[in-house]
Amino acid sequence: MGGPGFLGLQLAGGRPPEPRWLVVTLWAAASWATLDGDLVREEFFERERAELEASGRRFRSIETSLLGTRLVTAECTDDLLALEFERDGARQRLQIRRDGADVPPWSGSGQPRMLGPEESMRDAVVVSESGYLWTADDEDDEDE
Repeated sequence: MGGPGFLGLQLAGGRPPEPRWLVVTLWAAASWATLDGDLVREEFFERERAELEASGRRFRSIETSLLGTRLVTAECTDDLLALEFERDGARQRLQIRRDGADVPPWSGSGQPRMLGPEESMRDAVVVSESGYLWTADDEDDEDE
């Protein structure tokens, strides 16, 4: 068993230049993502990759693909997170959909990866100066 497996991308630049982290806080977040339709290689075990490749799925390394790129567009709606990166004139798109239609179902249950009816992709994306995330349960504070 692993941990939550959030997906964090360190972004540099801005004015003045200050690094920021864009963190997707979905459970096993990289397994929800595609890069130009390809699955994220680092997120799947070798056996899973072999099975998915046999069914026609392709994989791409997120680190190799995005390291040294420039974020040129970002879109975050209730249904979609889409980030477009560019390097040497070539663009690639990292995408996560709330309905999980682009990615395989959960390997354990076989159920599709999808957000609940009241959940939003906007709630799953955090921009942080440090990459550290803290959570608090407001209900616990009320009991004190």
